[in-house]
Amino acid sequence: MKKLTLIFIYKLYKYDIDPKLLKKIDLSSNKLTAISADLLSHCPQLQALGFSVNQLTTISADLLKHCPQLQALGLSVNQLTTISADLLKHCPRLQALRLDTSQLTAIPADLLKHCPQLQTLWLSDNQLGTIHWQALNQLQELTCLVIENNPLTFSKDLPEQLQKAIENGRKELEKYKRALEKKS
Repeated sequence: MKKLTLIFIYKLYKYDIDPKLLKKIDLSSNKLTAISADLLSHCPQLQALGFSVNQLTTISADLLKHCPQLQALGLSVNQLTTISADLLKHCPRLQALRLDTSQLTAIPADLLKHCPQLQTLWLSDNQLGTIHWQALNQLQELTCLVIENNPLTFSKDLPEQLQKAIENGRKELEKYKRALEKKS
């Protein structure tokens, strides 16, 4: 089991790296199974954070409470089954969120209410049966919603903004798939 704790951040000082100035941390593909809730308590300028392609089953609701500048968060390709409604409470500048390719069965209705600038949301390849469309409709900046490969039931009267975001999401997913094919 690999648990990432605050010791990781303190070790940065050894290399004359001040965590208070960090703008990007990408800890993807590290087989992490847990992350300490206080890990980012010394990273107030953080704008981009990646924990994709790990083995995370939970994320503390307090993980991002010291990250008000966060604009992009990647948690895709993990083993998350739930996510706290309070996770993004302190992230008003968040513009991109990736929660795809996990095992999420629900997205809390209040998860995104503190993220008015959210533009891109990836929820594809989960086990989502329902989505709180009203909550998503409040996101005036949302232009890309990727929700493919979920057992979702759609209402025929989705707001036009969400219909456009879903269509943009399909296009974005196709671009992503083509890029992967070129790499292999």
